[in-house]
Amino acid sequence: MTNQSPHGHSHEHDPTTDPTFETGSPDWWSELMLLTNRFSRHSLSLAGLPPTSASWRILGHLARRGPLCIGELADLEMTAQPTASRVIKRLADQGFVETRRSPLDGRATMVHLAPAGRIELRELRHSVAHSLEPLTEVLSDDELKILDAARPVLEKLINIHAPDHTVEEIPE
Repeated sequence: MTNQSPHGHSHEHDPTTDPTFETGSPDWWSELMLLTNRFSRHSLSLAGLPPTSASWRILGHLARRGPLCIGELADLEMTAQPTASRVIKRLADQGFVETRRSPLDGRATMVHLAPAGRIELRELRHSVAHSLEPLTEVLSDDELKILDAARPVLEKLINIHAPDHTVEEIPE
């Protein structure tokens, strides 16, 4: 099978050279991580969004969990607090989040999802969803069921490594 890259290069797919790893091995986990990362970047690209949508993820955290301290958002994003602060400042400048001093700890800054941020997140989610919807036509019912069954497993894996930050559904 020949695949065409976005840059016009053709790539031959040779299943005999594809590495197959034992389920659960370190290489298997590495391949799974790389595959999910590539799918995420591909999905964002199809929707016309930058591949590192930290802004979108932060809006999603706030929609799922309510107001959070900047440090909590940095932990969720697995990034340094100054990096999270820069993204939050940009979101605040756009009117998507509001920052306030914590009533419990005046040194901490709480980040709240603003109504405009909720609207922006909804539009981003719809944009990604609509750009991926045509993929349903190329997958069998069994493949769609497999992907649907994988969702709670992925959520469980995320929650194992971030027990204080459970994954919840984003309200529409």
